[in-house]
Amino acid sequence: MTVSLCVIAYNEEAALPGLLRDILAQDFPAGQMEIVLADSASTDGTKALMQAFAREQGGRFWGVRLCDNPRKSQ
Repeated sequence: MTVSLCVIAYNEEAALPGLLRDILAQDFPAGQMEIVLADSASTDGTKALMQAFAREQGGRFWGVRLCDNPRKSQ
């Protein structure tokens, strides 16, 4: 079984590191988790944090996908 965990964020630079740490701390097998990170045209460092997570942790999970959400809808 594979699960997808989706994070949709707008200007969450302050909160995102804690959320990403929580994702890494999950006891569900990382190889069965897909992480989808969607940035809603943030004007802070949110997208850079998402990109760093994908680059550094991408091989740990079944997949890490980065998406742009320019309409800012959830």
